[in-house]
Amino acid sequence: DRQEIITLKTNKLFSDGFALEKIFTQLSEIKNQHWDEIINYSNDLIGAYLCSYLKNSTDKVIGIHFNNERNIVSQNDWELLFNDVLPTIRYSPVHFVDCYHKMAGVALARQGDKLLTGPEKNAQAAFAINNIIREQTGSEATAKVIGIQLKTASPTKDIPENTIIELIKSIKSNRELAPILLIAPNEEERELANRINTHFNGEIVVMEADLETVASILKNIDLLVTPDTAIKHIADLVGTSLLEISLG
Repeated sequence: DRQEIITLKTNKLFSDGFALEKIFTQLSEIKNQHWDEIINYSNDLIGAYLCSYLKNSTDKVIGIHFNNERNIVSQNDWELLFNDVLPTIRYSPVHFVDCYHKMAGVALARQGDKLLTGPEKNAQAAFAINNIIREQTGSEATAKVIGIQLKTASPTKDIPENTIIELIKSIKSNRELAPILLIAPNEEERELANRINTHFNGEIVVMEADLETVASILKNIDLLVTPDTAIKHIADLVGTSLLEISLG
């Protein structure tokens, strides 16, 4: 639970020890199992430390980690390229995905997988989106629905609230565009959506979706605006156009 750990770490009332204790508690179930492989696909120090902490739970670690003397351990040049080169250069002929495959020693699949969605959820999402189009736009035939996702696990990655408000105003200036707010089913995001909606007399439709439901919603909208890489990948799998806002 990254949000809980971040809250404990940044709260001035608590020692950092509380956050560390929470990490160890949450990792204990993983550490106490035996894994065939552990792969570090994060190119930051946190990922390296986590894989180092878990290395006694597996026979094989792929990706950068530390040995007991805190020296960096790597298996091949692809791991060094992924960790030391790609994060430091602006443009590269080598993609992160190439490194993922080369590090793990697997062939690149040219045909991507499709995300399975339930017909019942798809029908519910289509019905709801069509209602939005009928009620908010001038032409059902050419209308487009733009979904705006509000939050990520880290506040530093979120789109600023004022920016979202300006974006919605811009979208609403075109009668053939209908904005909707996509939120997770929790109180924090509901409060944020309600606060944004006060600027529009509560007219903006808010749709709650967990990971099981969000794919069905994304299949039925025309564009996703998101600060969240995880949801971006789901949009990719269902073929929805998207705009990712990076680090706000």
